[in-house]
Amino acid sequence: MLTKKVLIIAEVGNNHNGKIKLAKKSIIEAKKAGADCVKFQYFNSDTLVHKDLRTLKHVKTHKYQLDRLKSLEFSKKQFIELYKFSKKIKIKFCLSFFDPILIKEMIKYVDFIKIASSDASNPIILKEANKYNRMIIVSTGLSEQHEIQNISKYIQNKKLIVLHCISKYPTPLNEINLDEINKIKKHFNNVGYSDHTDDIYACCAAVVKGAKVIEKHFLCYENQQDAGDIGVSIGTKKFKEMVYIIRNFEKINTYSKVKNLDYYKNNMLRSPYAKRDLKKNEKISIKDILILRPFKKNGFDIKKLTKQNYKIKNKIKKNSLIKSNEIS
Repeated sequence: MLTKKVLIIAEVGNNHNGKIKLAKKSIIEAKKAGADCVKFQYFNSDTLVHKDLRTLKHVKTHKYQLDRLKSLEFSKKQFIELYKFSKKIKIKFCLSFFDPILIKEMIKYVDFIKIASSDASNPIILKEANKYNRMIIVSTGLSEQHEIQNISKYIQNKKLIVLHCISKYPTPLNEINLDEINKIKKHFNNVGYSDHTDDIYACCAAVVKGAKVIEKHFLCYENQQDAGDIGVSIGTKKFKEMVYIIRNFEKINTYSKVKNLDYYKNNMLRSPYAKRDLKKNEKISIKDILILRPFKKNGFDIKKLTKQNYKIKNKIKKNSLIKSNEIS
């Protein structure tokens, strides 16, 4: 379940390049950076892409997606190893699932189920995810508004987290459209943001918009140059900065009673003081009154000084407070 604290996910994805040692390194770095959860992608290449499908423009390592994905695949055994490693260093573990069969076989070893933007309208995988007692995070980077609303046909709202997302690598800031978060909030209780920019601005701004989950692509180590998603990923130092900003934004967005405000009220608000020596039963005008700091609780309420003339009941020395019971 989600808490009041924003869930910050370090999306390693496939930046591990198929190396278990590098994947473990990324988990350690995610923990250092302050992430709440680390996420990888679990797929069977043969059931995911056609053999003739070329890689996306930002991928430089392979010509065809099938060849690239084959080089990145981890087995169930390897993901269980990563899950146990994550538990050992006390960080949550999540997988993006691209096959309903894979959800069933790994459900014991994930804290959250993630459905990628490419499957947000796939009823087969959505229905399978809904069978289990896990929060389900769905990205919507390729979805229209009506398609986003249709997700609730397959997944119970109480365990659904819908992430605003733009599946463009990298996404220019002027195409992020964070106002979409407000539209999603009208239909779903839990809303977040999955980022594909090359920096942290949109992630931080999304929290102000009400995002309860932030997902950001993460390098396995600082300045990693061979990451497949290098154009949209950040290292430990930048991620840590993002976490720091988000945690402070949480404080700004959360209501709490202001402490020690009376001290500032007393020193900054005003009360009425005698401009000159005032005699008992003397009739005075507003010009005989100074409205000065500090504020005194027993002073006459300055909001009631709406007339031009007043009567003083007691003798008041110059610069002394005009008390509530001394003026009418």
